[in-house]
Amino acid sequence: MADRLDSLVGMFAVGLAPSGATDPYSLRRAALGIVQVLIEKNLTLGLQDIISLAAALLPVPVSEGTLREVNDFIHRRLQAWLLDQGFRRDLADAILAEQVDNPASAYKAITALSMWIQQPEFAQLLRACSRVARLVRKYDESSSYPRSIYKNQLPSNSIRHIYLFSNKSTGKSN
Repeated sequence: MADRLDSLVGMFAVGLAPSGATDPYSLRRAALGIVQVLIEKNLTLGLQDIISLAAALLPVPVSEGTLREVNDFIHRRLQAWLLDQGFRRDLADAILAEQVDNPASAYKAITALSMWIQQPEFAQLLRACSRVARLVRKYDESSSYPRSIYKNQLPSNSIRHIYLFSNKSTGKSN
């Protein structure tokens, strides 16, 4: 993996990034190999960290812009790999919006989410969460509901408080 990172970051640093359909140095394959190794070996390494480490060891200067380009390039390979594995695009986009820097964690998350959305309870939970999100969106930090009720409470109490607050804010009684 170190060799692939070295080649990838080095080629980008000297201006030899792939363009269009041309990839004479197989950098797409190198990026895909990095993604696969991280996932298959369950290595929870941040891409930014390992790219920066590889750049620090190169004999040529590597700009911040180049580091971002390499990072984005590997992110696109990760997304393509997830889609090739049969995961839905909307799930891949959702997971990668939060976990794109860690391919192993992203893979675990998309696998779990893919299994969870097949459960019959998922639709009900999604509707409930959407309702809470719509209600909470109306309030900002200056809202007058007592945030202290969420400290040191069990999750079941928090859910009860959310229910009570949502009924209070909509004018419904218990």
